[in-house]
Amino acid sequence: MHGTPFGGGPLACRVSLEFLDILDELLPAIQRVGGYFHVRLNELARKHTVIKEVRGFGLMLGVELTVPGKQYVLDAMAENLLINCTHETVLRFLPAYIVTEKEVDQAIKILTKVLSKKHEPAG
Repeated sequence: MHGTPFGGGPLACRVSLEFLDILDELLPAIQRVGGYFHVRLNELARKHTVIKEVRGFGLMLGVELTVPGKQYVLDAMAENLLINCTHETVLRFLPAYIVTEKEVDQAIKILTKVLSKKHEPAG
């Protein structure tokens, strides 16, 4: 079950309508920066064998690892990069729609550092 205290309320609905009004303006940047992020993650995958696959569309991206990702999430958070791990091995990226290529580069720099650490599989 998933829900929020304000989901479906009048304020949330109004904000959603306002967002839909500006979405057309944002889409070109979302597609451009999302494509750039995807390319940069694929470059990272060629350097780190722990990355099994990069997938996603726009700014909704995931990196499947060959090992559990929890420690990578914690290490990234310690470096001020907020990511999530789903299905135990998928690092999930959901940046704000106003993210820039420069900010993507900062994230890649942190990910490079985090992925360079050797983590022992739990067990």
